Amino acid sequence: MITLDQLVPACKMEIKEEYRVYKSSICICAGLVHFYHSVVQKVRTFRKWWHSILAGIYGRSRSSASS
Repeated sequence: MITLDQLVPACKMEIKEEYRVYKSSICICAGLVHFYHSVVQKVRTFRKWWHSILAGIYGRSRSSASS
């Protein structure tokens, strides 16, 4: 039969292991969220930049066509 003295350390180890897994999964999730946000930020920046380039090109072609 298992005594309480044997059970407590085993439970502590189990809890520690669960906590470690829990912590690492939180880290992975946080990493993914951070990565996603940085990608979104880059896409937004790229879009603004791309629109300004297109506006510049169209603006120039329009002004040269009208002159």
